[in-house]
Amino acid sequence: MHIVVSWDITDGAPPRSELSESLKEAFAGHSWFRPLTTYYVIKADEAARLEIYEALLTVAEANPDRINFVVSPVMQGAYLGFLPQTSWDKINKRTL
Repeated sequence: MHIVVSWDITDGAPPRSELSESLKEAFAGHSWFRPLTTYYVIKADEAARLEIYEALLTVAEANPDRINFVVSPVMQGAYLGFLPQTSWDKINKRTL
């Protein structure tokens, strides 16, 4: 089982890279992979999903004009797309 998290951060201070690192801390204790710029596939059950959501929300609420994010429902299954094989191996490790 896994979730997907994605976000947008607008320009400003603190730097985008700093906010991105703060957001990634929300799922630091979980197995994750980033196949696209701000698209994270995270191995998680429903309890972990809610924990991750709350941690992301804390960062976003501290920067309400800068951060937007989405957390998917818990799901399972295979992805389709166009990525290097090494990326598929890493995605499958978290989703299958």
